[in-house]
Amino acid sequence: MPIIRADIKVFFEKIESTNSIYKKIDEINISFKRVVPEED
Repeated sequence: MPIIRADIKVFFEKIESTNSIYKKIDEINISFKRVVPEED
């Protein structure tokens, strides 16, 4: 059982790191849109 728990822990750690990467990308996109306004 401890092996399975360790796998789940690693899995959730990967999800958290992926989410933080997406948050950084969102922040970059938001700051980029402020600098360069979108044209219709």
